[in-house]
Amino acid sequence: MSDGNYLGNSSKKTDMTSQTSKSTVWEFAVQTNGTFKISNPNNSDRFIGNNGSNAYKAYATGGEDAYPWEFNVYKLEEEGDVSPLASIAISGTYPTTFRVGDAFSHEGMIVTATYEDATTNDVTASATFSGYDMSTTGSQTVTVSYTEGEVTKTATYAITVEAIPTHTATFSVDGQTTTEDFEEGADIEFPDVNNPEGYTFMGWTTNEIATPQENAPTIVTGATMGEANVTFYAVFAKETESIADITKTYGFETESDTDWTIDGPVRTEGEGNTGSYAGKISTNNTYVTFNNKVKVKEFSFAFKRTSNNTNYNVIIETSTDNSEWTAAETYAMSDFSNGSYTTKTKSFDGNTELFVRFHCNNTTAIRYVDDVTITYSAATTTYSGYCTTIPTPTITVENATVSVDAAEHEGTMAISIENMTITSTEDLGIQFYDAEGAELSSNNEPDWIEVLVAAQDPNVGEGYVVSYYMVENDGAERTAYCKVFAMGGDDFVYSNLITITQEAAPTATITISSNCTDGTLCYGTYSNDMAFIVPADLDVYEVNAEGGELLKEKYSTGDIVPAHTGVLVAALEGGNYPITLSYAAGTSKLVNDNMLRAAGNSGITASAMAENDPDCLYYRLTMHNGTTIGFWWGAEDGAAFASGANKAYLAVPETQAKNMGFEFGQDGDATEIILNALSEKNDAPAYNMQGQRVADGYKGIVIKNGKKFMVK
Repeated sequence: MSDGNYLGNSSKKTDMTSQTSKSTVWEFAVQTNGTFKISNPNNSDRFIGNNGSNAYKAYATGGEDAYPWEFNVYKLEEEGDVSPLASIAISGTYPTTFRVGDAFSHEGMIVTATYEDATTNDVTASATFSGYDMSTTGSQTVTVSYTEGEVTKTATYAITVEAIPTHTATFSVDGQTTTEDFEEGADIEFPDVNNPEGYTFMGWTTNEIATPQENAPTIVTGATMGEANVTFYAVFAKETESIADITKTYGFETESDTDWTIDGPVRTEGEGNTGSYAGKISTNNTYVTFNNKVKVKEFSFAFKRTSNNTNYNVIIETSTDNSEWTAAETYAMSDFSNGSYTTKTKSFDGNTELFVRFHCNNTTAIRYVDDVTITYSAATTTYSGYCTTIPTPTITVENATVSVDAAEHEGTMAISIENMTITSTEDLGIQFYDAEGAELSSNNEPDWIEVLVAAQDPNVGEGYVVSYYMVENDGAERTAYCKVFAMGGDDFVYSNLITITQEAAPTATITISSNCTDGTLCYGTYSNDMAFIVPADLDVYEVNAEGGELLKEKYSTGDIVPAHTGVLVAALEGGNYPITLSYAAGTSKLVNDNMLRAAGNSGITASAMAENDPDCLYYRLTMHNGTTIGFWWGAEDGAAFASGANKAYLAVPETQAKNMGFEFGQDGDATEIILNALSEKNDAPAYNMQGQRVADGYKGIVIKNGKKFMVK
């Protein structure tokens, strides 16, 4: 036997005999507690155990210190009876793929030693592994080594160290996305998000919210990168603050309450009259304080005294700084029942932030307090409209394209406002554009139309409307382009385009007979149910009869003759003269003094004429006896007569009327006045028929502005 070869505690060897130790023969067996049981014929049982420093002792059953012997343990094989190590082999299921940073592992591998005598042994626990680098990617060869005695055998196998995969995290903030790559298992770092106007950033979620919802989604507070790409959506919600009344009660059910401070000893008594435990105030000036500064509305408490001594008070105090206190209410002890609870309540205005407390200023009697209650108003915040894409603010003008005709020189258009807070018309404005869509400055806005935003008629509904009005309704055709705008978020929000077209007014024709003339000018009368614009090639007058003579007042070119106004018209030649009708009101020259009456678009009957202007004589423009132009009776003795459409007739009160009519062409009568008026068109130079310029006062036919006039 070889000295120094120690016998191990192998579960495969349960009995070993004939071992020597200092010439003594022992019989021993392996025990379950890791010791060897020693037996010999002459002594009681002895045990061999490791003393912790690889020295073995034999000791009696009485203990490790009783009868110790030191000895060597020898293998039971004879010299030369062990077969040499021939090879090792690996088997089993074990990892061959790793990621950078992983710990190397051969878990599941079995290393088997084969000896030259073909015997085998599992030597996995004694094998060593080398050749790997877990910080480097790629294929690597791992060497497995096992040494027995002076013989070392190896085996190899291949592993792969892979880079840690990365995946993409997409962050969607109100429809705008950013991305960042993270390794699998790494903590995901979320970007900062600002609060858009009117909304509050609530956190992140993994599901897009297509339509705003009232319930909050599941908010992600942290995440690690998994094995696939992931998208996170920023969640926004509308924040609403409101004022609500909050009531808190301290019932002394627990020893502490974070809302309240009990400054002094308080003990519990039995059940109070309110069903909760009441506090027994056992010393003077035990303060019960609500330690939050709030807008107090009401403070109350239940209090009980236990003696007839009423020479003390219960005081409610307030403070703005929690240091200087002022009495808000003092109650005499006689206000409280002896032996039962009395509740006292102090009301406050609810507008001032205060600290509130109460106490009793007596030092001897036992007092009890219960249900100290405070009611105060406070702002509360609620959230709604949870979304991952903030709804776009929109302004929509309904029926935004209109054409304005005679019946519609003004109107309104309803405005629909979504996802914006508009509190008044001052929040909205009007921007004009040209036909190509370019913005117009305030100096270039159209002056013929007024467009503004007004509040909806409360009889119709709530909201706002676009109101438009034709400042100049002269019948010209033109179009205005504009939009309603408001500030929404960080930029302006504009409505759809508003198009308001003022239609060209209808036209009419004034017919002047060439037979109704004084030899120089041709005359006619006219009226229309609409106003009309005086053209450049006609002279237009209102007429009045005074002192037996006709007086006139002339319109200038471009003036608007009011609707239903009778006028005298004159031209150098007879014919048809087109005019433009107008939606504008126009201004009469003589107003009520104009004695020319309109027959209107349908003409007028004799009875209607007499009814409209009683006590008058009635004249029509005509050539008397075919030779003399003037206003002559239209019927016998100046009676009323029927007049055709769009004509005018003269209605003169009987006190001012002339017999038969007013003749043009006689000195002192209408002709001179009218012709003089025609000659006074403007200050343009006058020329005779030979083209020579003539001075003022020239008599005869003159030419002004290309037209002929008779000056007498």
